[in-house]
Amino acid sequence: MIGKALLPGLLAVALLGTAACGAAESPGAGTRTDEAAVLDLMNRYVAAWNAGDGQAFGAAYAPEATHVTFDGALLRGRTEIAGVHSQLFGTFLRGSRIELQVEDLRLVTDDVAVLHTSGGILEAGDTALSADRRSMNTMIAAKHADGWALTTVQVTRIA
Repeated sequence: MIGKALLPGLLAVALLGTAACGAAESPGAGTRTDEAAVLDLMNRYVAAWNAGDGQAFGAAYAPEATHVTFDGALLRGRTEIAGVHSQLFGTFLRGSRIELQVEDLRLVTDDVAVLHTSGGILEAGDTALSADRRSMNTMIAAKHADGWALTTVQVTRIA
């Protein structure tokens, strides 16, 4: 089970023992170490956005990843995801911050995790997340030889 806390500009998530909640860990469905590694991936994702670093943001993705933006644009591959975000961080999203809360994290196999996150983008100077910038995101991460990386992200604005 995952504990959740939303802090401005930071993803802060505490990992709670599943045994304490009466839930048993599913055989073949990853470990608490894998859960911690996926949460670390999310921390790096948020930190890269908040630093305005498109290359570091792209590094959270697998080379073959896809990312569907809030307006339905499909970005294919780490290079395109990093490039588009580098442009956005240099213009429209300069100084923005992202706040995400992990709503659900499931290790569906030893090397695949599905996450649902909520939150949104605060534009430069904003002190609170506005209703029109909120989203619910579906994210799939996979374990590769060099660690966990996002393979699929779908951002959906909450109306």
